[in-house]
Amino acid sequence: MIKEVSPEDAERLIPEELKLVMESDAAMTEDLIAYNIIPIDTPTIANAIVSLTEVRAAVSALKYFRGLPKLPGDFQVPATRNPDMLDFLHYIFGFQKDNISNQREHVVHLLANEQSRLRIPEEVDPKLDEAAVQKVFLKSLENYVKWCNYLDLQPVWSNLDSVSKEKKVLYISLYFLIWGEAANARFLPECLCYIFHHMARELDEILRQQNAKPADSCKTETGVSFLERVISPLYDVVAAEAANNNNGRAPHSAWRNYDDFNEYFWSLHCFELGWPWPLPESSNRTTFFSKPPKPKSKKSTRGKRQGKTSFVEHRTFLHLYHSFHRLWIFLIMMFQGLTIIAFNHQDINAKCIKQVLSLGPTFVIMKFFQSLLDILMVYGAYTTTRWIAVSRIFLRFLWFMAASVDILLLISRSGFSMRSAQGDAASYKIYIFVIGIYAGLQFFLSFLMRIPFCHRLTDHCDWSFIRLVKWMRQERYYVGQGMYERTTDFIKYALNLPILVLSLR
Repeated sequence: MIKEVSPEDAERLIPEELKLVMESDAAMTEDLIAYNIIPIDTPTIANAIVSLTEVRAAVSALKYFRGLPKLPGDFQVPATRNPDMLDFLHYIFGFQKDNISNQREHVVHLLANEQSRLRIPEEVDPKLDEAAVQKVFLKSLENYVKWCNYLDLQPVWSNLDSVSKEKKVLYISLYFLIWGEAANARFLPECLCYIFHHMARELDEILRQQNAKPADSCKTETGVSFLERVISPLYDVVAAEAANNNNGRAPHSAWRNYDDFNEYFWSLHCFELGWPWPLPESSNRTTFFSKPPKPKSKKSTRGKRQGKTSFVEHRTFLHLYHSFHRLWIFLIMMFQGLTIIAFNHQDINAKCIKQVLSLGPTFVIMKFFQSLLDILMVYGAYTTTRWIAVSRIFLRFLWFMAASVDILLLISRSGFSMRSAQGDAASYKIYIFVIGIYAGLQFFLSFLMRIPFCHRLTDHCDWSFIRLVKWMRQERYYVGQGMYERTTDFIKYALNLPILVLSLR
């Protein structure tokens, strides 16, 4: 066409033969069922993948099993197959139809891949092996299990060995259905663990009944919808916070990002949200779901909305020191020590060693400055950060402040100076004793923490003193836990340099 025409004129231009072909194609399209790789909902002999033994075993594992509550008679499923576990989850939680189809194929792929690795001989009526289900279960729910262990929380199952193969497949399907419909909440993995934890508990309650019923957490005014009742409230508040950042120009403390939402679920305080999510008009709606005011609005919501979780980024040049304080401490102390040696004409005698010991005040003062910056950098998140994290920051500040004052008093009372290195012997001995004890403990603890075996041992230790020492050295976070090399790798790395030096000789 070389000019615009109305739909009526365009229809008259189409030949009758072409209209018949289009109507025939439309009729055929209605009978087709879309799929990704495995055509589960439609019979076919052209696609050889459905005839594979492991695929047939995986598909059979999704079948309705004994003890699963009955679906109502008016629940529709394709005529080419019988209802399965995902149809059951579709009915009680209201997942979207396409999400059900996608995750049905996804779960079949995962189970079939694990089954194929077992190299089980072909059978006429293949059954999914327990080992394949166990591997998929542990891989899929690995983050949920870690999350429960981190919070000292009992998982949905009390004893994993007592969970049947069918129920494991049911949990796997539920988790992937939640993930498949989570939208931007996929960037909040621990939030998904929280949602799965409560929905799995609801599932256990429904499994005790004879007839299936919709879950209370997903009921809406028009029916049952997981997207509308669970994901939409979460998405709305995340989108509102993102719209409040003024295209990245707003202060970091003025709005919450994905990390703030996700880190909220790193403590047991997240269970204050309850389940189901509180409705927007509910009187007990928590500050977690409170939206920030619009940029042009002058209405104040101070104290009515959730703030930052544990970290606030302040735009300041002090980040040059705060972010690389270990490097600055090393460089400045090395410069001071080498300068003292240079001014002593590289003659390392008693006077030179006494002067080098003046590195003690330098170290504690720089650590005190670092602890002061810790307090300043968290400004804007005190009311929302975990009290144990805030208390650690202030305890470290008080510790290094007291250490700085004590060290400086000992130095001043001993009459120590860079020129003479002479003074009160008693005060100087106390200073040497304090510095020696502190340096010895720091070296000893650092050496132990460098050994992976000791690191893992302290992670599982319940002694209060051990936990206090580890807590004072570094705050315990969900991300990064257990990230250290194996003991054998550490030994190889530690012996690498001595062996290299000896080989050169």
